[in-house]
Formats: sequence, structure tokens, C-alpha cells
Amino acid sequence: MSRINRYLIRAGLASIAATFSACARGQLSRAALLDPQPATLAAHAPRVFEVRFETSQGPVILTAHRDWAPRGADRFYYLVRNGFFDGQRFFRVDSGFIAQFGLNGDPAVIAAWKHRTLPDDSVRVSNTRGRLAYAMTGPNTRTTQIYI
Repeated sequence: MSRINRYLIRAGLASIAATFSACARGQLSRAALLDPQPATLAAHAPRVFEVRFETSQGPVILTAHRDWAPRGADRFYYLVRNGFFDGQRFFRVDSGFIAQFGLNGDPAVIAAWKHRTLPDDSVRVSNTRGRLAYAMTGPNTRTTQIYI
């Protein structure tokens, strides 16, 4: 089992607080989460960036590669920079299978993102163990929920 999976499976419903380790983190911006503007949502993430999640079982560091999923990486970067995941929890953990997060505890914030779907990225790498992906209910339905 990969190091990331061991930490996430053990984390259970642990709180997560996202912080950047490889790039400057922007100010927490509730306004940016309540009313994300198309121009800021369209901003590109760095080519490769790391996000450190602090859990009750220790840190988990995820590396995002924009060239693997440009739209997904851009959305993830935006959400992290604006504090979307701060203080939130893994809400679905199935040992050996999945750890899922991405529902903000603020009803106004989650309502603002409910219909902000993200077009699918073309498949460039396999969704293998330890990889991050967006949950979806069909084509072009990704929003904020992420699983590993």
C-alpha cells in the first residue's frame, strides 16, 4: 500500500486543513468561494504543485500535475488557495478502496459550488492507486468532491 493511502485510510474522518508547501498561499477568501468569478476560475495552476493536508494521523502531501488534468488541477488549486478544504473532513472512507473529501461545512459555500460543474479533462494517465480524482455522476459533472 502506498504511503498516501496508508495515511488516508487511517485518517478516517480526520479533519483536513490544506496548506501550500510549494507555492505562496493566498488569503482565505470566503467571497471568492461564495462568488467565484469566471476570470479567476480560468487562471492556470502551476505546472506541478504540492498540497499538504494536516490530518489527525499526520500530514499527507499530494502532488498535482497540471499536464495530467489541466481543468481539474486548476480547480483544485483555486479551491485550496481560497481555503475551501480548510477544517473539513474526509466524509467517505472505505479501507483499501477510497478516501473522499470536498464538501465544505458552510452551507452557503457548498450551495455556491453545487452547479459549478467542470468539463472533463481528456484521459492522460490512469486512475491508479494513490491518485487523486474528482467524483462525478456522469460526463462533465465534477465540482468539488475529490477521492483518492
